[in-house]
Amino acid sequence: MDFNVTHNFGDVGGSNGGEWEAVRAAPGDGGLLGELRWPAVIPGLIVYSEKKPGATDFDLYAQRLFENGRPTGAPMLIQGGPGDQKYPDVVPVGRGTSGSEFLIVWSEDVRDAGDVMGIRVDYALRRSRGPAFPIAQGPGTAEDPVISRDLRDEDNFLVLFTDDRNGNKDIYGTRVAQTGLPRGGP
Repeated sequence: MDFNVTHNFGDVGGSNGGEWEAVRAAPGDGGLLGELRWPAVIPGLIVYSEKKPGATDFDLYAQRLFENGRPTGAPMLIQGGPGDQKYPDVVPVGRGTSGSEFLIVWSEDVRDAGDVMGIRVDYALRRSRGPAFPIAQGPGTAEDPVISRDLRDEDNFLVLFTDDRNGNKDIYGTRVAQTGLPRGGP
């Protein structure tokens, strides 16, 4: 089946969609571009890390997307500050594939070598339930989180991440309630 992906100005990519620039790094002083990495995407939303020109670390941003994958509105800063905020993942909160809020997880190296953090944001990408909260913290390096709905209990999510607390990289997991509160420990 052959189809065209379109937006307001005509076809996007080739006859089967092709590729296009979903998010562009914002120019800084002197027109230098930043660096974008680690995208996580669900229908209508992309979350990624960006290092602005001249910055020393990556901050976490989100961008709403049209159905065809093109950006709409301006990117929103989700979490910034000292250290890197990287390796994000995201799920809609609510029933079905779209919700009125999103739960975003990522790893950061603010307190130590690496922790996994989370935050709830609303459809407009504003913090909806307060500041970021820890999902996995400790003496080891916890990073590379992924999140999905818990198949045993649809009111919870399962966050898996790598952790080197035993001297090697192992995979740990924890359950997180829709409120964003961790349930139990890793």
